[in-house]
Amino acid sequence: MPSLTPPPRALFAQLSDPFSKPHSTKLLPDWPMPNVPPEMPCPHTLVLDLENTLVSSTWDRKFGWRHAKVSKRWDAVLKQC
Repeated sequence: MPSLTPPPRALFAQLSDPFSKPHSTKLLPDWPMPNVPPEMPCPHTLVLDLENTLVSSTWDRKFGWRHAKVSKRWDAVLKQC
C-alpha cells in the first residue's frame, strides 16, 4: 500500500516555496501609475543584496544568529542616497 505522505524533500519544497518564490511574476507596477501625471518620468529602482554586502550573518550552536556590518564605508554611501 503506498504512503499518503510525500517524501521529505518534496514536503520541504512544498512548505518553502511560498517563502522562496515571488508571489507574482510582476515585481514592479506598470508606469505611469494611476493618479500620477503621464509626463512624470519613471523612478529608478535600486535593488541591494544585503547578504555579505551590508550585513554578514552567521549561525552557530552556542550563540545562534549573529549579524555584523561588513564595511563601514557603506554608511557614507547610504547617507548620500
